[in-house]
Amino acid sequence: MNTLERPDTFRKVHKALRKTLFDTTYLAGRTDFTIDHELEALKTQLNELVHFLHMHAHKEEAYSLPLIEAKCPGASAHDHAEHEKIDQLIADLENRLSVVQASSLSVRHGLGYDFYLALNRFVSVYLMHMDEEETDTTAQTYALCTDEEIQGITRQIIASMSPADAALSYRYMIPSLHPGERTAFFREVQASAPPFVLENLLNVARTTLSASELQQVVAAVYPEKHVSFQ
Repeated sequence: MNTLERPDTFRKVHKALRKTLFDTTYLAGRTDFTIDHELEALKTQLNELVHFLHMHAHKEEAYSLPLIEAKCPGASAHDHAEHEKIDQLIADLENRLSVVQASSLSVRHGLGYDFYLALNRFVSVYLMHMDEEETDTTAQTYALCTDEEIQGITRQIIASMSPADAALSYRYMIPSLHPGERTAFFREVQASAPPFVLENLLNVARTTLSASELQQVVAAVYPEKHVSFQ
């Protein structure tokens, strides 16, 4: 059985995280660090990225990693160490941007470019971290855990999310999925969650998808309605 046929706690959320990372990097590259409102917009985006990264790591530390650690002591040590290293890099990024904001206009361009380069280095580190989770940690999880256990962890993670955190996650995740993944996700929610959850996700979709993408999702979950968004 290949990995696409087994439950995966990383695939969709990592697509969302990649979009957040790349959106932040794109914004940083086009920010004029001498213009306060542009700098403030970048800070808001960075704060959102940082919150998402910390939230994701916390869910892994609280749910995913204890599952494999209980079955094989020491199995989660590398992931814990990676999270600690990433936390230090995140703190460095936040400090760098704070220094830019507190500095005079004459030096902001230089400091801002230094921040931009540091952000890109961080993204490269985090991409490698996700790759390790998607390959090594996933293989380890599959070797140690049943599909039912993995699905149970996913349900616990979803249930533990606050409405605000769920909205943040889905705002980045929904547009990051390919059409087949997206419609399968919405059908799964429709089959397993209260109707208001599906409606909340559709509201997110309305703000993040194109008209044709949204129509495809609605047609999948409400085929009898034949709703058109063209």
